[in-house]
Amino acid sequence: MKKSRFIPAFLLSAALLSGLAGCKKETEYYNPNAQTSSVTETQTELQTEPSTQASTEESTEASTEASTEESTEASIEESTAVPVVSKELAVGDIWYVNTDSLNIRDYPSTEGNKIGELYRGEEVRILALAENGWVQIHSATMDGYVKADFLVSSPDQVDGAAADVAASAAPASNETSNANTSSSNGHIVCIDAGHQQAGISEQEPNGPGSSVMKAKLTTGTSGVATGLAEYQLNLDVSQMLQQELLNRGYQVVMIRTTNDCAMSNAERAVYANESGAEIFVRIHANSSNDPSVNGAMFYAPSSANSYLSADVISASNTLASTMLSFYCSTTGLANKGVLQDDNMTGINWCTIPVTIVEMGFMSNPEEDQKMANPEFQAVIAQGLANGIDAYFGR
Repeated sequence: MKKSRFIPAFLLSAALLSGLAGCKKETEYYNPNAQTSSVTETQTELQTEPSTQASTEESTEASTEASTEESTEASIEESTAVPVVSKELAVGDIWYVNTDSLNIRDYPSTEGNKIGELYRGEEVRILALAENGWVQIHSATMDGYVKADFLVSSPDQVDGAAADVAASAAPASNETSNANTSSSNGHIVCIDAGHQQAGISEQEPNGPGSSVMKAKLTTGTSGVATGLAEYQLNLDVSQMLQQELLNRGYQVVMIRTTNDCAMSNAERAVYANESGAEIFVRIHANSSNDPSVNGAMFYAPSSANSYLSADVISASNTLASTMLSFYCSTTGLANKGVLQDDNMTGINWCTIPVTIVEMGFMSNPEEDQKMANPEFQAVIAQGLANGIDAYFGR
């Protein structure tokens, strides 16, 4: 009998969430030795995947930052925010902006660079609780840090009718909006660019209720000929796939858009579950001890997987086989088949169809150089999108 699999992010165990402190500059991460061609991507994942400023921000900002922008920000946020907190902030929850304009920063401090802006009524998902009243958020346009004082837990708490005006003035989403397409096809896809720049050595359960613990995140492999880091290749291709899908009318949810986003494999899966996406596509590249090995393979759960429902297992295998077929026919890479594996944390925490894409072997000099080429990366994105189209019968 299959276990119930719907576990929202805010109900993850303390063991699952204890290592998520946010993508902070000062955070020290475990950084394992760089993977080389002597360790396969499959082996890597199987083995290892497994406060004073808050009260003085305005005065500090006014006295220590002389720029007009910072002074303006302080006065605007102070005058327009109406802090209303009816429940405790928790990772995974949706909160709403309650100020006319709220800066998104790359670091949890007013000293951080402004990388974007949010508007009254916009929703954000809490990715991590940072220090001094800051939180890391995921919004429709980007990830970053904002002051929690300017967020409320319900759209009903957003102050005034200005929310409607601000929403109409907000920039179109680069991530989940189809404003740059002629029409929406009604499907939502979540993309995970596998790994990131720094690994996370803390452990998490291999699946819901599992006693098997695995490292939360690893850094992946690198190109034998190019030296390109896998996490960068994964991100480059994922962003090309994002745009390709947007052009085809899909809505797209991105797990990460930078190389500094400390979400574990389980947290990425739970985020995908709750994002509204219909499928979860995890982008990876492979490596082998044998430099002659080449081609693409996709992962899916087996029928014996104890964490997933029979429907999700079946749909995941259909997704993997369909995408692999179209991917190989588009790119010309060898089809090495669908591998069924039940030891992948990023699969076992899913409640929606999921596949891990192994684009090719970075341990093969020719394939490594090919995948590092932006022109071929565009072909890869087209092949993956062709497979997604086929899965949805388009």
